Amino acid sequence: MILCSFFCFFFFFQAEDGIRDAQESRGLGDVYKRQVSTQSTGTQRNSLHGLTMQQERSLTGQDETQWHGPFTFVQAADTQLGFAADPGWGGDGDGATWDQEIALAERLVDCVNALRPKPRFLVVCGDLVHALPPGLKMANEGGNPTADRYTNHANWLRQNSDFKRIMGRLDGIPLVCVCGNHDVGDRPTPASIVQYEAQHLQPHYFGFWCGGMRGLVLNAQLLKDSIHALEIHAAQQEWLDVELAKLAQGEAKHAVVFQHIPWFLRSERESGNCYFNLPLATREAWIGKMKAAGVTKVFCGHYHRNATALTDDGVLEMVVTSAVGRQMSEAEILANKSFKGTPEGVSDTRSGMRIVTVKESGIEHEYEEFDALEARLGLQAGRGAGKPVLVRAAILAVALAWISWKHQGKR
Repeated sequence: MILCSFFCFFFFFQAEDGIRDAQESRGLGDVYKRQVSTQSTGTQRNSLHGLTMQQERSLTGQDETQWHGPFTFVQAADTQLGFAADPGWGGDGDGATWDQEIALAERLVDCVNALRPKPRFLVVCGDLVHALPPGLKMANEGGNPTADRYTNHANWLRQNSDFKRIMGRLDGIPLVCVCGNHDVGDRPTPASIVQYEAQHLQPHYFGFWCGGMRGLVLNAQLLKDSIHALEIHAAQQEWLDVELAKLAQGEAKHAVVFQHIPWFLRSERESGNCYFNLPLATREAWIGKMKAAGVTKVFCGHYHRNATALTDDGVLEMVVTSAVGRQMSEAEILANKSFKGTPEGVSDTRSGMRIVTVKESGIEHEYEEFDALEARLGLQAGRGAGKPVLVRAAILAVALAWISWKHQGKR
């Protein structure tokens, strides 16, 4: 009888995992599973402007335009494989390994897989990797000086390969990627955008539906500096105008935007002469349109710290989520340089992710650090493989029971 109970317990959890594995997903996690054995050469080409891909993605292959909730999703940002190892940012060695960020990205996937109810999707809001893509102009060609500092083709290939391998472990949960300045460059070009799309098999801006919620994914770097990609910038603006006009007709239960760079950090009227927000003129051109369309949340990253702020009328919330990877202290943010190894370099935020709950009445969110979240989910801190400790204990108990049964059978 005890043995039967063990087997029933084992079957229940294994069956649950089997059902999840069998689920069809249009998420990039599943696409990455199929890519893991082939490292990209970075030579795959789309059109000149990177716009051959549809500007609409389906996460499930089903009609998601009608309200079907409540539900949750997870927002993360700045996995940025390679940042912590960069010698220019206090890293050890030559920056050619990024084990610390690999471990943190794996913890992200483990926590997402273990959440119940199961999240509808995971969105990573930019700076997936640290090395810049090919195709950028160097400083002597009119490019941003960061192109000289962070361009490393070998590291770029390896970091993207590691990112895709890790995200390929998502358990049937669709992945939404948002491009950041390290993904397309601080001053993007058509070529750098094509490289990003070729790596991640999705457009650099697009829309999707989930349970009656409309999500718009923007390439915020074009809003920051589009001097070398003016046609693409104009195309995104035209697309966004059309999308916001449709939303203004009330077709979505909720409307949210995902991007890398925040519109603002503390006030919609703050100075735009800051690395960590968008220019004031650009902000003034779009915030009113987003509010009129019913957008209530903009989820961002880039800041490597947490921040939330409302527009003056309290209608639109800027939700800035800290990094999965290397955190930055307030002093580092202000100086935009490393203070690692000093008291000023200690951040008050630890790596984690934001759990977002979408209800009919509104959207709620909470940032959870990995240490506390793993404890709550029953995961071994930093060592989980996506299965709660309870499940692993059940498997061990069944194994011991089987050994005992075999031993008794030999008497």
